[in-house]
Amino acid sequence: MHRPPASDLPRERRLRKDDFRRRVLEALGGALGERAGRAREELRQLDAAAEGETKSSAGDKYETAREMIAQARELQARLLREAEAGLDWVAVQDSGRTREAVAAGALFRTDDGWHLVCPMPGDFRVETENVRGLSLGGPLGTALKGARAGESREFRGRRIEVREVV
Repeated sequence: MHRPPASDLPRERRLRKDDFRRRVLEALGGALGERAGRAREELRQLDAAAEGETKSSAGDKYETAREMIAQARELQARLLREAEAGLDWVAVQDSGRTREAVAAGALFRTDDGWHLVCPMPGDFRVETENVRGLSLGGPLGTALKGARAGESREFRGRRIEVREVV
């Protein structure tokens, strides 16, 4: 089934798609902002815990605690960097730019729901819709890369149809 290019769709339909894409990007930005905030708070708490660690007569206990705090701190710092990179990505996206096929930045719908090709994998909600962030380098992204609305691809033994690309 061939769908007309977005520019051939009635103006009202294009506006609704643009609006949904804008809301998806806003929801992703909100989720990433929350993730970054949690990571910053966790880092603050870890720094406070590290300051409170005092060397005891059992030096091994002190070193173990310091190492655990350092590992937790590195994890939170990585999560913060990833969230900030995702926020930078969202900031440069054009919510009015439609895609013709599954590619970087594409928002598309399959039988399984909505997907956004973005650097931050994970699920988030946009009003009543679930949206799954996925990477083109991941298994599903690789299988669907380049697929247009109405096309199907094989993925893990089943057919997945791309119903719509925004």
